[in-house]
Amino acid sequence: MLRYTHILFVFSAIFIGSLASCKTNKNTSAKDSKTKKMLVKDNPFTILLQNGHSNITKQKNTVIKDKKSLNAIYSKINSTRKPSLPIPEIDFSKTMILGLFMGTKSSGGYSIHINRIESKGKEMVVFYTEKAPQGMATMVITQPCLLVSTATSNLPIRFELVK
Repeated sequence: MLRYTHILFVFSAIFIGSLASCKTNKNTSAKDSKTKKMLVKDNPFTILLQNGHSNITKQKNTVIKDKKSLNAIYSKINSTRKPSLPIPEIDFSKTMILGLFMGTKSSGGYSIHINRIESKGKEMVVFYTEKAPQGMATMVITQPCLLVSTATSNLPIRFELVK
């Protein structure tokens, strides 16, 4: 009996010692669910809106360089929302918005993600991926979208789907 108590004591000491030596890995960066800063190569961008209900039924990618165009996009996005999403205040002399719209999808679980934005020679390339649902998904019609802001550029912009 004393032997089993001794073995139990040793294992308990090892277990407690291993717990005490574990480090916690804390993420100290602040995360805001509405805007996330991402540094990608030479073109950082900020996510303004990533949503499953844009009300834009056709697949398209667009560059928004003025308030009138931004208002038109948000008018469509907000056409069935009460309350409406606020239109972000953008200084278009320094910033442009890239809009990626997947069009109508037959279920939830679809999303768009920008991998990186690169200046390549005489053009800017937006590399993005489209994700489809894996496994079960909500059975609702969706129109996934992604709006990001980045520094204004006079270069032509090409959107490239990464498979």
